[in-house]
Amino acid sequence: MNKITKASLGLVMGLVFFLFVAFAPQPKKYRLELNLKKGDVFRMEVLSEQDIVQNIEGMEQKTKQSMLFEYVYEVLDVKDDIYLTQITYERVKTDMMSPGMDQTYDSANPPEEISPSLKGVAMLVGKSFTLEFKKDGEVLKLEGLDAIFNTMLDSLDIADETMKETFAEQMRSQFGDEAMKKSMEGMHRIYPEKPVAIGESWKRTLNISSGPVPMQVQNEWTLLAVEGNEAVIGIKSKVLPIDGAKPLEMMNLSIRYEIEGSQEGNIRLQMENGWTNESVINQKMGGEVEMSGMLKLGAPEDTKRWPISFVSTYSIRQLK
Repeated sequence: MNKITKASLGLVMGLVFFLFVAFAPQPKKYRLELNLKKGDVFRMEVLSEQDIVQNIEGMEQKTKQSMLFEYVYEVLDVKDDIYLTQITYERVKTDMMSPGMDQTYDSANPPEEISPSLKGVAMLVGKSFTLEFKKDGEVLKLEGLDAIFNTMLDSLDIADETMKETFAEQMRSQFGDEAMKKSMEGMHRIYPEKPVAIGESWKRTLNISSGPVPMQVQNEWTLLAVEGNEAVIGIKSKVLPIDGAKPLEMMNLSIRYEIEGSQEGNIRLQMENGWTNESVINQKMGGEVEMSGMLKLGAPEDTKRWPISFVSTYSIRQLK
């Protein structure tokens, strides 16, 4: 009888535990995705600030630069959960301090005379391009920037064809269709594939092969909190070089960056439409620069290498 009682008790306790687990309150899950409407308009500010340190042949060189863009996003059409938007440059502001050269420009308060090296950036104001992306932020198509830069290039007085092509390559590598497609995807493709509870994480890797510094960014996001109409998301990333990435070609020189590091920060999203209210991401990276083709310039050796480090802050906020 005692054995039967113990067996029955064990069976009852197991059943109670099963029922407790089965019917215990489950954590609330949230669907985080874009939910935009035709006619929606968002004014956004994107600010990039960088401190760069290089040590070239024993001489330390420090560069401090910032680039601010104000965009207007307008949702032109919504079809099959795909958004077609037009993005217009409303303001451009750039500052750079480096050995022997300080430059600044603000389209909101332009100087009487613009430096030739900044004319291309200055001409962005008022120009538009289109961006097509899905509810999860995946960018399907970006069009219009290459055409903008071709027009800008034709309007600049650059007689030397080699210098003209070098300038064009530099601009396209940073602001052309392919480079901006990856940049925009990095800004927008931050959403999980399924509903998540507070404390849950999701991952995605972004390969940025265009631009001056090719890199692979391994992202992990975590839903930290839901505060009223805002979701607070934390992000931590590992930044790695891309093997076999195409070097930057400039003035018959080949420049390759081998960079790695990390970044982390917070993002605040509107719950009703998934749009970013604010985002701040801090990045630390370091590595090596390799420059080839030096013999053509009369240098004693063809290739030079030197260390480089970046400390950067990228911030996004919605303007009223």
